[in-house]
Amino acid sequence: ENDVEDKLVVAPDGLILNQAQIAAKIHFQEKFFKTTIDAMHQKSCGAVIYRNITGENEYLVLQQKKSHTWSLPKGHVEAFESERQTAMREVKEEAGYKVNLARSFRHELKYTIAGTVFKTVVLYLAKVRGEPTLQKSEISAYRWANAEEAKKLLFVNYHPIIDAAEVYIAENSRYKPRNQKPTQKPEQKHEQK
Repeated sequence: ENDVEDKLVVAPDGLILNQAQIAAKIHFQEKFFKTTIDAMHQKSCGAVIYRNITGENEYLVLQQKKSHTWSLPKGHVEAFESERQTAMREVKEEAGYKVNLARSFRHELKYTIAGTVFKTVVLYLAKVRGEPTLQKSEISAYRWANAEEAKKLLFVNYHPIIDAAEVYIAENSRYKPRNQKPTQKPEQKHEQK
């Protein structure tokens, strides 16, 4: 952004790098500048956030301000960040929760954007209490939804992950939340003003 030149990074044949891997490789040269990387292979990490107030699991889905689509808290991996670090950072940024991620829940989905960008999304699982504090610049609304409602709102790629979360939660009912926000009454949809 504050460097006046664009650079093209080309990988050797057969080597695939995502934006975080490219950022780490060029850090020595770009560390003094604010750098934006548009990569053909992108990687994001986040979490399936849930709560259980009424005996039924409710999942947090976020409405993206830019696309008006519903998704889970997630975002791009940054240079030198692990998948888990990215997931925790993104949940904190987008929803305001400091979370413990379930140790043995990690699911990956892959898809293409406009036929040219290859996207990998890694999702973990975290139980929370209370209502989210949204990142207003990116998120316009949120909704707590049961598994079936969440699958109606989310892209079909996410359906197996919601199903896997339901199974994991049922099999690991002792999984406890870290977040200590007080529990509030569940509401359907919350608009940002």
